[in-house]
Amino acid sequence: MSAHNSFSTMTCFSILLTIWRFYTASETYVGIKRV
Repeated sequence: MSAHNSFSTMTCFSILLTIWRFYTASETYVGIKRV
């Protein structure tokens, strides 16, 4: 596995992780607001 391939994989993973964090945070916010 080349270093470039590893870097792009980590970048893609971090982007997905950030999107997932924002999604769960917004879901929690909406859930709290709904109560």
